[in-house]
Amino acid sequence: MTLAIDKDNVYFSVLSQYDYCPKAGGTKLPIVLSVSNSVVFWTEFSSGNVRGCPVTGCANGATSFAMGRQAPRGIATTPTTVYWVESSGVGSVQSCPISGCASPIAVAGNQNSPYAVAADASGVYWTTIDEIRMCPVAGCGAAGPQTLARGQVSANSIVLDATAVYWANNAKPGQVMRVAKK
Repeated sequence: MTLAIDKDNVYFSVLSQYDYCPKAGGTKLPIVLSVSNSVVFWTEFSSGNVRGCPVTGCANGATSFAMGRQAPRGIATTPTTVYWVESSGVGSVQSCPISGCASPIAVAGNQNSPYAVAADASGVYWTTIDEIRMCPVAGCGAAGPQTLARGQVSANSIVLDATAVYWANNAKPGQVMRVAKK
């Protein structure tokens, strides 16, 4: 499960609706979401939608950034771009400007069951069933995505700091792994 946070609140989605609780606490079921520029973004796996609302609420309804996608899962944002993975069969990593787009841009296609994604000013990083991969935000180019780690066991979450990529493997026992950023 994924949460997003700002200076005051913890944000999450429940049944295709987003909600938030003060950092002081609350109890609800989180799904997959991200916060950027005072907007909460989330994916709706079953309906195939990527949506967002201001952190102040969805009084006017959610904004649709991409509709009818192929099993969108993980989501990440930078100040300018929303990234998500599509995990139906041979999946992909997609992007859309935060201002919206009619046609999402494929960051990387032909990915083996991508699950989670993270992004920063320099790169987009994601998990597949057995690898950790990345592309610069400018694009993968003809060489395609870079593989940072192989032989993973159902890597199902990913985060970044200034120097490293961290992910969790769904192994028994579970594993938290790290590799230097490229």
